[in-house]
Amino acid sequence: MGNEGRGLSPRLAYLVRCWPVETEEGFVWRAAIEGAYDAERRRFADLNALFAFLKERTEACSTELTQERE
Repeated sequence: MGNEGRGLSPRLAYLVRCWPVETEEGFVWRAAIEGAYDAERRRFADLNALFAFLKERTEACSTELTQERE
């Protein structure tokens, strides 16, 4: 995260890959992400886990922005 120009402008960028996997219950979507800025790689068992990760990251950025403004 960084301060670009006039205001705080956080950026989170990921390459997201999704693919279906057949299980006993039917098809489940798996996912993997790679960070655009740090090449961090993570795999997720389902889309809910991916969304939870993204929610956690965006909330952490919001907290940092709030703390920087105080």
